[in-house]
Amino acid sequence: ACAARWNTTSGLRCAISSVTAPERTSSRWNVSLVLRCARASERFASEPDEKRRQFLGMLSAMDDAIGQVMERVRAAGQEDNTLVFFLSDNGGPTQGNASRNDPFSGFKNNVREGGIRVPFAMQWKGAVPAGKTYEKPVSSLDVFPTVLTATGAKQPEKQSTDGVDLVPFVSGKKGDDARPHD
Repeated sequence: ACAARWNTTSGLRCAISSVTAPERTSSRWNVSLVLRCARASERFASEPDEKRRQFLGMLSAMDDAIGQVMERVRAAGQEDNTLVFFLSDNGGPTQGNASRNDPFSGFKNNVREGGIRVPFAMQWKGAVPAGKTYEKPVSSLDVFPTVLTATGAKQPEKQSTDGVDLVPFVSGKKGDDARPHD
């Protein structure tokens, strides 16, 4: 998860969800991460499948870490000035880690709904309506053009992008029938 905001004095900043680790490369960080996931796995003690329980623990630990990033953004008084994206790259590899893509069939590396539909959430208070589900297809390729527009930055010369600024679509400014992609 990445939270990005524009500040005229410091440019684009990206806060990755490792807010509690003093040194990300140290063994202390690795032990901290393993312990965090193990403690989170305890929340799912009633899950009989150990692999599934570990997977749920990792998801829960990630959720906790994202919550810590958002707490810091709020504490800094920057939530209204922060564009937040959360997304995944593909469906879960159900055979490998006990993930579930219900109610869709398929899994990572195939073109069924369970392989291509992924979580994609955005927050930008005042620009993106809260609690709205946008039903049209979007892509991770849309993150870059959305951030460029939000920050007022220009796309680098001689560089094209396949993505689009999503804000006019998800906010309804383009109309209910408009689609960012064909």
